[in-house]
Parts: sequence; C-alpha cells; structure tokens
Amino acid sequence: MRREQQIYAPHEPIREVYFPTAGMISLVAQLGSGEQAEVGVIGRDGMSGLPIYAGACNLMFRAAVQIPGEALVADADLLVQAQDRSPRVRQVIERATSAFIALIGQTAACNRSHDVEQRLARWLLVSRDAAGEEALELTQEYLAMMIGVQRPTVTLAAGAFQRDGLIEYRRGKIKIRDAEALARRACECYETVRSEHQRLLEPSGHVGQNGHLGQNGHLGAAALP
Repeated sequence: MRREQQIYAPHEPIREVYFPTAGMISLVAQLGSGEQAEVGVIGRDGMSGLPIYAGACNLMFRAAVQIPGEALVADADLLVQAQDRSPRVRQVIERATSAFIALIGQTAACNRSHDVEQRLARWLLVSRDAAGEEALELTQEYLAMMIGVQRPTVTLAAGAFQRDGLIEYRRGKIKIRDAEALARRACECYETVRSEHQRLLEPSGHVGQNGHLGQNGHLGAAALP
C-alpha cells in the first residue's frame, strides 16, 4: 500500500476488500466547507469494505493509505459469498464491524470533550497500534486532520511531546519514544477503544482455526475462508 493511495472514492462501488498486515488506511469525510475530517482508521486488526456486509455497495467516505504498508486483497463479491456460506467467516466480519463502530463512536465523543494534547496522544497511539510500528510516517497536515484542528495548533502539541521525550518528530516521520508516558497524556478514549478491540478481536474471541481471528487479534490471512 503506497502513501496516499486511494482505496475507495466516496459513493463508488466497493470491488475489493483490504486486510492490512502492515500500514494504515484512513477514512476521511469531506465537509461542505472543503475541510476534511478523519472518522476512523483501519489497521492490522481490521478490514476495509465493511458496509457491503450490511447490504450496501459503497462507502460515503474516502478511504486512502496514510501509513504505507502491505495488505491482503480479496474480491468483495467472493467474501460476501463466503460470509453467506460460513458462520465462522460471518462472525469475524461481525466482530470487525463492532470494533470499528466502537472506534467511530468514541472518536466523536473524544473530539467534543477532550483537549488537543489528549486527542493527539490518543491518535498517535491508535496509529501505532493499527500500523504495528513505533515509527510513523505522519505529516503535521494529517495530524491536524486527525484531531480536527489547524496545523499551528498541532505543531504546538507535538512540540510539547517532543520536549518531554515522548516522541521524536523529523520531516514527516514521528517515532514514539515513550508509549507508556504518551498513554498517560492521552484521554480515556484510547483505553476504552483498546479494551473493546481486545474483547472483540483478540485470541479470547477465537472459535477455532481456518477462518478465525489471527494471533494478537489480527484478521489478516486468518480471516480468509
């Protein structure tokens, strides 16, 4: 997956489903003012194209790669057929959908209630978990979109984290140096969503092999029939 590669355009048919094994896909809403707002991310614990499993044929948001990586790609129609045939495949998809809904809902509450530093800390940790990397290719423009602020505001917050030794920021790349300290600066939304994802997607949710959740809750190849 290349950086800024478009996975889905708004309202266009979903023809393929992505299971990221590294990197991160971002879902972005386009507002009437021309502004953009991130509404969710898809990483190693998720899959793209979830609306098709509820009978929809497209997505209202733009989906694009924000952190380069790799993904398994499957034909959307074949996966819908697999869901119809296999209760185990259907269960994986239902759990992934529930986890993604939890992320979107908590994001809306977070943006309304928490300050910039809390939201930035949270999104950096979410991005790290999604991509599976401590070093993230995230520009300040994208960070500003992630937390719904102007670039100068996110620059100040990122600068504070860097001075405190939590991150290292250079030329569009952020390295998380102290994840535990960063988690203490984040709002409770990070742990709330993380706990829900663990409940839904990690090995305790296994039903068996062949078509079930992979190690550490990752869907990936293990989710395929």
